[in-house]
Amino acid sequence: MKNILVFLNELRLNKGAAWVDENNILKFSIPKKFQNDDTKSLIQKNKLKLISILISNNIFSVNAFFSKKEEILNVNSNNNIGPLSFSQQRLWFIESYEGGTNAYHMPMVFEVLDAMDIPLFEKAVRSVVKRHEVLRSVIVQVPGGQWQQEVREEPLAIGHYKYGLPEYTVQLRSDMDRPFDLEKEYPLRVCFYEVLDKE
Repeated sequence: MKNILVFLNELRLNKGAAWVDENNILKFSIPKKFQNDDTKSLIQKNKLKLISILISNNIFSVNAFFSKKEEILNVNSNNNIGPLSFSQQRLWFIESYEGGTNAYHMPMVFEVLDAMDIPLFEKAVRSVVKRHEVLRSVIVQVPGGQWQQEVREEPLAIGHYKYGLPEYTVQLRSDMDRPFDLEKEYPLRVCFYEVLDKE
């Protein structure tokens, strides 16, 4: 966290700026001396934390960034919590208004060969989820009543089920239509279904 705070304050001292716009999008004015791979890497790795710090300090414009005379130290104690993206706000509104919906589901079903290395596939899927914070985020209410995203570290749970053919057909449709509980589960499900009495 210290590196982020140092970066923000050095940025201000060198006439650069960082702020969050009305859509919670991170914005920068970067002086030439900061335009390098180190800065790019720092921003990419800490985007959520940067947004959280700026929002906590009410920095929504260039002027607000420069008006901050003291060090930017008002940091949320939970570094994994940050504002909802515009897409997450839309999904959360629909979720709250309709009490759960499958309107944005994108179900996909694939038949795999018996020779498939399932543990290796699971490892690959979990690696993708670990790499992308949005795939391992839930929506939580923070003090003050605001809803924000919380990035969690738990690996994606992958289901394994065995069904007879008639039961499988019904269960698959039910699982594809089941709304996500965005307060408790990741916005992604992966399941393996073994059909016991194939025709």
